[in-house]
Amino acid sequence: MVRDQGLEQSFRPGDRVAVPWGLDVIEGTVVSSHGQGPERRVVVSVDLPDTEESQLLTFPVRELEEAAQDASERPPGAWLSAYRYEQALRRVLEQSGFNVWPESPEESARTGSRPDFIVDDGDHRLIIEVKAPLSGRVTRKAVDQLLSYLTVSRLKHGLLVTNAALSPDALSELDEAHQRGLDVRAVQWRSPDDNTELGRAIRELLLAA
Repeated sequence: MVRDQGLEQSFRPGDRVAVPWGLDVIEGTVVSSHGQGPERRVVVSVDLPDTEESQLLTFPVRELEEAAQDASERPPGAWLSAYRYEQALRRVLEQSGFNVWPESPEESARTGSRPDFIVDDGDHRLIIEVKAPLSGRVTRKAVDQLLSYLTVSRLKHGLLVTNAALSPDALSELDEAHQRGLDVRAVQWRSPDDNTELGRAIRELLLAA
């Protein structure tokens, strides 16, 4: 188990740590670190989900501190349902004929902080952020994360896909984004019954991009 050391964790070689992975966090072992202060980077041997393999990845200390905080707020193994939700969504998107990037969670982890999915139809791109919170409620933080990806990519169209309800502050943040000229939407996807609505939202956003 990852030790609950929060922001005081020293990240020494051999320490078990939580690392960000798609929607959630998984575990790994610190191999080495370099740099000082906010610029410090930590090399971690990450335990890949559903395999007995590991992979060396490098993380900023800030990302590991945030992952440690997330891990302390959820039960062990909670990442699994979120991981499976994301993979089920990927399959639906691919079966619907959309090009989906990155091609794997491993690729997303290697390239650092990035959207869960980027969907394109050959001419337009759409950023998709996926949330399957244990609390059953999506907070403003999820919308802010999607908006930050839009800012970096200089795109104006994004979609938040979730199996949960949006909190009032999340809905308020979506309204504020619309007022700033961003076409950002949220759609609930819980079963194949929601595939039609999901596909419609994606096609409308791609067409408007």
